[in-house]
Amino acid sequence: MALKGGLPAVRAEWLWEWQEKGRLRTTSLFGTRVLIVDQSVYLGRVCHREKKAEVVKVTPHYWLGKGIFLVPRWDPLEKHRDPLADKGVESLSREELRARGMYRLEDGAIVLLIYQHVEDALHFQRQQHHIRLETYARELQRISVDLESIEAKAVAGGITDELGNLDADQRRRRQEIYRILTQLAARERAAEILLDILRREISLAKRNLCATLSSKPMKDFLAGVPVRRPKTIEGLRAYLVRIYQSLNQIKVRPLVTPLNLTQRRLREALGSLDVGEVVRLCSQLERAIKSLEAAEQVLKPSATT
Repeated sequence: MALKGGLPAVRAEWLWEWQEKGRLRTTSLFGTRVLIVDQSVYLGRVCHREKKAEVVKVTPHYWLGKGIFLVPRWDPLEKHRDPLADKGVESLSREELRARGMYRLEDGAIVLLIYQHVEDALHFQRQQHHIRLETYARELQRISVDLESIEAKAVAGGITDELGNLDADQRRRRQEIYRILTQLAARERAAEILLDILRREISLAKRNLCATLSSKPMKDFLAGVPVRRPKTIEGLRAYLVRIYQSLNQIKVRPLVTPLNLTQRRLREALGSLDVGEVVRLCSQLERAIKSLEAAEQVLKPSATT
C-alpha cells in the first residue's frame, strides 16, 4: 500500500534514520514490530530514480499523521532500488545488509524491509486477518496437497532426487509459513487488545463525564446554591483536567478526530467553570459526551469481511 499521495512505503533504513535524529516519534504495538506514530510529521528524503535511461535526484515527501500504523513487510529490492545508494549491495555481508534493512534469500535475491502505511487500528486488524486467511493459509493448504502428492509418487516409484528436492523445498516453505502465521496472529491479537483497551477507556471517560453532570456540586451550581467551599470548584476542575489528560493516552486512529473534538469541548468547559458560567459549562460537557459517543460508534465491533 502506498503512503498518502501515492508514494511508495517508507524504507526501514530511512525510518530508523528519522527516529535516531528525533524527527519521528513512534510507539511499538505491544512489543511487535508494528509502530504507531506519536506526532504528525512531514518528512522528506533525497534519493535517486532511473528516468529515461538517466539517474535523477528526487525527494519524496511523506505525511505521517498522528495515530497511523506503520506495518513492516519484506519487498523485493528491485521495487524500491536506488541506483546510487543501492549500488553494490549484492556484495555486502549479512551484517551490512541487516544494518540497511535488507536480507539475502537462499536464491541470492535481496529483499528490503519497508514500513507500510495503514490508516487506523480497524484497518490494521482487518489487514492482518485477511493476509493470514487469504494468503498464507491458502498457500499452506496447497503445500499440504503437494506433499501428499509427492508422498504418493514416492510410494509408487521410489524417491528420486527431483522428488526429494521438491519435498525438502515444500517442507522448508511450510515451516516458513508457520513462522509468518505466528507473527500475523500475534499482530492480530495485539490489535484486538488495543481496540478493547480503547473501547474501555472511551467508555470510562464518558461515564466519568456523565457522573460529573449528575453530581451534587453540579446540581447545586445549576440551582444557584452559593458555593461556600472553593475546594469544591478546585476539585471539579482537577477532575475534568484528569479526564482531558487521559484522552491524550489513547489518540490512535480512528479516534484522533473525535477525541480532539472532545478535548476542545473540555477546554471550553474549563473556561466556563473558571468564570462561573454554569449553564454553558453543562452544555459543553454534554457536547463532550456526544463526541465520546461518536468515538464509541467508530470503534463498534463489526464482523470481519
